[in-house]
Amino acid sequence: MNRNIRWVGLAAMTLALPVLAQVQDPGMTDPAQSERPRTDAPQGTPTQSERANPGSQQDAAGITKSWPANSKVTAKKLIDKYGPPDAATGDRLVWNDHGKWTQIRLFREGATDDFPTTHRDIVENTVQYDVPQDKAGELTKFYPGLSVDRAAGTMSARSDSEEANILALNLADEIVKGKRDVDSARDYMRSTLRKTMAGKSSPYTDSLRFPVSDRGAVKD
Repeated sequence: MNRNIRWVGLAAMTLALPVLAQVQDPGMTDPAQSERPRTDAPQGTPTQSERANPGSQQDAAGITKSWPANSKVTAKKLIDKYGPPDAATGDRLVWNDHGKWTQIRLFREGATDDFPTTHRDIVENTVQYDVPQDKAGELTKFYPGLSVDRAAGTMSARSDSEEANILALNLADEIVKGKRDVDSARDYMRSTLRKTMAGKSSPYTDSLRFPVSDRGAVKD
């Protein structure tokens, strides 16, 4: 009887050892923790996952299913124009090196902006463009949705549509070249967007009016 009890005790200890090793080994990683997305990257900051995410092409439709109406409609327009995104997360879709664009980012939600009318900045278009240091301040005064990265040699516009971004970038180029001042550019942007909302077209919203090298093929 005592011998049987000893064997049962040894067997229980043997089975328990791997469990104890997992608990006590500081090198072990909780699988659930390893799968949790990083949350230390601020909203709007490009991350490495935005450069490559092979699964995103299949995930885009599912990701945007619960997005606000305007973001969902814009997502469909961009996918129809540029093809599936190169990266996707729960709150954004990203296209890299398409046509004239260094990067296009579409956000589920964006900050509210009041110029020229109240809207949410959900689309960001980035183009390769060297902005002179003495012009950067003027561009910010012209349109708050413009941002300049002089180290990367890029200029970005962020608004509620790609057309508005194209307009802002075209006017920014004219400010840099001295063709317009800040007030003139703001007035022209305001009037052009009002006409666009009324169904009228403008070459300033159709395409970039300054030379930029193609960065990749655009889907027809």
